[in-house]
Amino acid sequence: MTQKEEGAQQQVPLRLGAELEQIADQLRSLARAQDQLHELYEAVLAREVDLSVVLGLIVSTAMNLVGARYGALGPVRS
Repeated sequence: MTQKEEGAQQQVPLRLGAELEQIADQLRSLARAQDQLHELYEAVLAREVDLSVVLGLIVSTAMNLVGARYGALGPVRS
């Protein structure tokens, strides 16, 4: 085996490790999003009955999910 081939073989595990770490990061992010959605679900269906509180929770959860600094929710008439 040539030095070039050996070098290429050594790079494959490094790239694979980096890609696996990226996938693991994405899975952790999805798990956090799932937890936030579950908390919102519980707040809407189980605890809160005040519409303004529920709408505030929807906005803050959506902001957290997408990493937004600001959020708003407005009525849409059809």
